[in-house]
Amino acid sequence: MMSKLSIIIPIYNGEKYLVKTITSILKQNNGNFELILINDGSVDNSNIICCEFDKKYDFIKYYTQSNKGICATRNVGLKLAEGEYIVFVDQDDSIPDNYLDIIDRLIKDNECDLIIASKIYSEIDRFGKIINYRILQYPDCCIRDWKQKIEILLNTNNDMSSFHIWNCIYKLSFLKSKDVEFDTYFKKGYEDIFFNIEVLSMTNKIKMSSEILYEYKRNIATSTSKQINDNILFDNIYIIKKMYHVFTTNGLNNYNSDLLFYATRTWLSSLRLSRNNHNNYNDAFNKFWNIVTSVSYENSNQTIPIHINYLYDKYIRLIVFFIIRKRKNCVNILAYIYYHL
Repeated sequence: MMSKLSIIIPIYNGEKYLVKTITSILKQNNGNFELILINDGSVDNSNIICCEFDKKYDFIKYYTQSNKGICATRNVGLKLAEGEYIVFVDQDDSIPDNYLDIIDRLIKDNECDLIIASKIYSEIDRFGKIINYRILQYPDCCIRDWKQKIEILLNTNNDMSSFHIWNCIYKLSFLKSKDVEFDTYFKKGYEDIFFNIEVLSMTNKIKMSSEILYEYKRNIATSTSKQINDNILFDNIYIIKKMYHVFTTNGLNNYNSDLLFYATRTWLSSLRLSRNNHNNYNDAFNKFWNIVTSVSYENSNQTIPIHINYLYDKYIRLIVFFIIRKRKNCVNILAYIYYHL
């Protein structure tokens, strides 16, 4: 029998999806798990649906609260969890029938704090049509050193990224011993990135698996990561600042150039997604500049392979060139042009 697993589902106005999602979990053959449902102040029929399931099944824990956001909601799940391992499931996703069997195989005879399984990623438009479908399959390997972890952290085409929490299995005792929680600063996206940076920086007991555990379906019309986020420039800076702190405190100066390329790329992406607010841009640019020029790049060479559009790559490298030489005006002009393209 597998070690007890805690499945955490944060809920907000999920009446359209909850029955299907919860039913997909109840159909599992392996029954050694608890299901934790946290209702974050829904104003639809989510509470009624959850109460009905809670009455029927002893292994369901149901908790309701006033609206506090996705991060605070997941943190409640972490506090309520009693399993040896935990996983997170979104309210609008259904899991495969062999989901728990896969987890059983992955955690068996395993002392890892984090297991990163392969995944399927799909985007669905407002008509229910799949417009993007990718299978992201990883090699079977153990990650023991910083070079391997950096390849995960900084991989820009996301094929090796652990930044999504839904294909990860976490050891609960590890998270609690390190006081790892979701940062409630984030309101619309980035929270899983920050959480996994924390996890990766605190353990060398990490395993990657070629087994596909989860299919994440992003509904374009409802996904928080696709909604307009007025604070996205500053959310991005918050992440970049955290990355630089991790690299500095762990003596990873040899990888500063890799980090700079990553920071510049994500900065440009956030510019594209942000609203056209000139005041926000100036303030955010100055914060970005202060972070990326706070370390030396003298003894650092880019080592992590990058797989992105050729012209975009050249544009990033040009900006990086001027950052290293501390040509603030040049960087500002190039970023501002990109901001208004």
